Amino acid sequence: MDIYKPSENDLQPLLDQATANQPADQWIEKFLANLKAILLKNPLRYRAYGPYWWPLKKLFVDRDDLAFGDFIDLEWLSSMDYGKSEFNILAAFAYEEMRMAKNFIGDPFHVMETIDGGDAVEFASNDPEMEMMAVLP
Repeated sequence: MDIYKPSENDLQPLLDQATANQPADQWIEKFLANLKAILLKNPLRYRAYGPYWWPLKKLFVDRDDLAFGDFIDLEWLSSMDYGKSEFNILAAFAYEEMRMAKNFIGDPFHVMETIDGGDAVEFASNDPEMEMMAVLP
């Protein structure tokens, strides 16, 4: 899939701001700890990240943190992964901010632009492990 996503150059100012007073690895760990706390309280909040959820979830799995399970949609991961944790986080955060601004934070349906400007790709947030967490007491 050739999904449009911000370039690393587009995300660099956000990274510079996030790491102005701390090393990137420290910022990553703080971000993930905060995200984990949010998602444990409200698992369906993962939907706000759309297809960027998969690179975020992989960061947890790679740290042997299976609080959200270990299922990863590999096709979407390969489309959305920057290959660098900090850019995966920043792209997901920017996407979530956009969804929040439009009041779509809990909506599981996403329309993703393509690189070539062709037909958009529809994405439905459907992580069975996260959905199950939302219904279990």
